[in-house]
Amino acid sequence: MSVIRPFVEGETKPVIVQLYDGDGASRTVVVGTGLTLGFELTDRTGASVPVSGKVSWSTQVTGIAKFEPAVTDLRAQNSPYRARWTTTDSNSDVAYYPNQEAETWIVRKP
Repeated sequence: MSVIRPFVEGETKPVIVQLYDGDGASRTVVVGTGLTLGFELTDRTGASVPVSGKVSWSTQVTGIAKFEPAVTDLRAQNSPYRARWTTTDSNSDVAYYPNQEAETWIVRKP
């Protein structure tokens, strides 16, 4: 089941999530130590959205990631968005989170 997050256009409050591998009882926390964190956002048409906000680990060892959107990153006219986190290891292997359906971000006008 996909997460739906509501936003107001121009919002800059950080989005903080814990990344997990798997689903249900077999779900485990991603240990981010040594992994490069990334973030992918697509708009309602499926086009990639370049973001100006900051993406960082809040706590690597427990897989807590943070996106601090810039005031221009989230626009109501491009909503709904699909959001995914990525990690890249030292072998250049990429993983996506959630590794199920992407989150849906709904942006409304203020």
